[in-house]
Amino acid sequence: MYTIDDFRVLNNLENIVERRPSMKCMKCGKDSYKDTTTEAIELGFGVLVIRNIPCYKCDECDEIFYTGDVVKKIEQLTEAVKKLMQELTVIDYAKVA
Repeated sequence: MYTIDDFRVLNNLENIVERRPSMKCMKCGKDSYKDTTTEAIELGFGVLVIRNIPCYKCDECDEIFYTGDVVKKIEQLTEAVKKLMQELTVIDYAKVA
């Protein structure tokens, strides 16, 4: 039979596994971790907000960077939104990628 403490240990282990260093930060060289972020992109005639973008974040210097695939998708979304946009558009990356 499991106790509450057993579940706490399992939960802590899951958090440790999720926070495993994925790569080195390109700015400071420290460990970076997979995470998600939100970007606001000024397009001149309005603002595009993209939420839940997969990224790597550095715990040391807070630098955020993206893989090439993510950059390509952000560019595609930005071009598509330029054709349809009014003043403010919010997109959830996880739902459109």
